[in-house]
Amino acid sequence: MNPLSVSELTKQIKDLLEWNFSEVYVEGEISNLKFSSSQHVYFNLIDQKARLSCVIFKTNLNEFIQKQLVNGQKVIAIGRISLYEPHGQYHLVISYIQSLGDGLKYKKLEEDKKFLLENGYLENKRPLPLFPKKVIIITSLQAAALRDILNILKRRTQGLEILIYHTTVQGENAKGEILEAINFVNQNYSKLSLDVCILTRGGGSVEELWVFNDLDIAIAFKNCKIPTISAIGHQIDQTLCDLVADKAAETPSAAAEILTKAHLEL
Repeated sequence: MNPLSVSELTKQIKDLLEWNFSEVYVEGEISNLKFSSSQHVYFNLIDQKARLSCVIFKTNLNEFIQKQLVNGQKVIAIGRISLYEPHGQYHLVISYIQSLGDGLKYKKLEEDKKFLLENGYLENKRPLPLFPKKVIIITSLQAAALRDILNILKRRTQGLEILIYHTTVQGENAKGEILEAINFVNQNYSKLSLDVCILTRGGGSVEELWVFNDLDIAIAFKNCKIPTISAIGHQIDQTLCDLVADKAAETPSAAAEILTKAHLEL
């Protein structure tokens, strides 16, 4: 049997997919919505187990469809499956979309925000120490955010001790590991003479940052025994952890700059 080239196999898969899924009806929640400069719209449809990449080309956009496009909105989409051969990735090309109401995930997020507000978790922000001597960073050792923070801290301070507590920052294990990290800080802050706790990760999709919207993590972070800085994603991202932190930084680099500001003013 002669082997197929990658392009030949991909072409056969493309033909099968596009022939068998020339018109499909899909129900899911809109996530990671992006409007491109070319006026096409890109987003994911998600449920609890899977994610489907979607596109609406500008020729199919109208005022009615645009009103349905909101992150967290539960929708039914009508379209066809298409496979982009250079990347070997399939997506849903949508011709029509109809809202089914607010997505459950975003509805819960709004409920959790209201709970935090009404129960005082957004109040009583503690000041950060001007000249911290020891800081602990909760993040992944592989995170670009960690490299950014370390570079700035080491460049702008002398003698600052830095502890790193490694956790995953997305996926099914992230919640448990982050809660364990915060618990470690609470149990050891006095013995280790910890001054500040930074919770951070770099940018990502809405789904990748979602663990930082977990209510249990937000409450635990608020109850941390030492002052906290949240630095999750980029400026446009705001999570529950940002809301409860003593200081929310727009980016991981900004967290390091905030912490070392007094050193530059000497």
